[in-house]
Amino acid sequence: MGKVSAPLVSQLRDSLRKTNAVGAAETLVPEESSQRTNVLKTPETELFQKISLDRPRSGFATPKPLAESDVVVEELEAGGQPRRGGVRPGAPPLVLIRRLKTPEAKPEDVDQEVDCPFKEFGCEQKDSAHEVKKHIRDDSALHQTQLGDGVRDLKQRTMASIEQYSATFKQIDSAILRMTRIACLYSSQFVWHVDSYAAALQKAKRGVAPVVFSRPFFSHRNGYRLAASFAPFGDGDAIREQNSVFVCILKGEHDDVLPWPFACPLTFTLLDQSPDKANLHHVSVRLTPKTVEANLPFLGRPKSGRNPAFGIQRFVPLSQMKSDGRFVYKDSLFIAVQVDVSAMKEI
Repeated sequence: MGKVSAPLVSQLRDSLRKTNAVGAAETLVPEESSQRTNVLKTPETELFQKISLDRPRSGFATPKPLAESDVVVEELEAGGQPRRGGVRPGAPPLVLIRRLKTPEAKPEDVDQEVDCPFKEFGCEQKDSAHEVKKHIRDDSALHQTQLGDGVRDLKQRTMASIEQYSATFKQIDSAILRMTRIACLYSSQFVWHVDSYAAALQKAKRGVAPVVFSRPFFSHRNGYRLAASFAPFGDGDAIREQNSVFVCILKGEHDDVLPWPFACPLTFTLLDQSPDKANLHHVSVRLTPKTVEANLPFLGRPKSGRNPAFGIQRFVPLSQMKSDGRFVYKDSLFIAVQVDVSAMKEI
């Protein structure tokens, strides 16, 4: 292929420039129209159409510039106070400032006496409404200081209130804890934690200690003094087959005001200790004492330290008392004793 001469290349470049210049000029010249318009072209939507440039413009007016009559020039001394009188010999140099002119006072502003809006923060200025407006304008530094002091005081009072409320909440929590402990001691529900079950079972099998006893508890506030007992290997006809649970009445300080014989129904419950707390299966047996003459030694008012025990001879089969099972876990079991005192009158 032959070489293109230099003059030919120059002619081609000149012709391209002319073409581009003409096309650009054509695009810049608007079409003749009786109304000037600006066309916004969008390929996706026809929302933007011709916007008239000749229609009256509504909306915001152009703000009027400040004139010299709207501005006041003051001469201040070095301390920031307006100069009063002529120039004194040896006086500090003056400072010129420009500020907006305060509007002319209205008659009602002159006659009416008002407090400074910063009164609650310590400002004691009280004058006509017009003078108070000037005071707010000129003493902004004073008001900022008073606001800072007010915020600091509010913070201190808020922190003191928080500490006071925290102390009150601690007292409430302590009172709730004491009430809970009292409720556990004097309520009609007693939960007995029997530990060392394997050792107690072996002693019961050998006949060394066939029964274990709980600590004393009360049927309710100012109520009967009771104690529970548990036979791990059974009692009477239930030996080797089922364990037994009993309760005995102890001599108490409120026996003089309690009704006798004891007639409150009792519910013994062996608690299920399975990890799945949503599917627990406790074993409960309810006992209602029969207040007949033959049972008075068990249910009557104690004449000595305690009455003979009465209760459930066949409670839970020994086959269900496996180690780390539902009822025996970590060599412990829990027996709940519920005393129904709903029929009694509170003392």
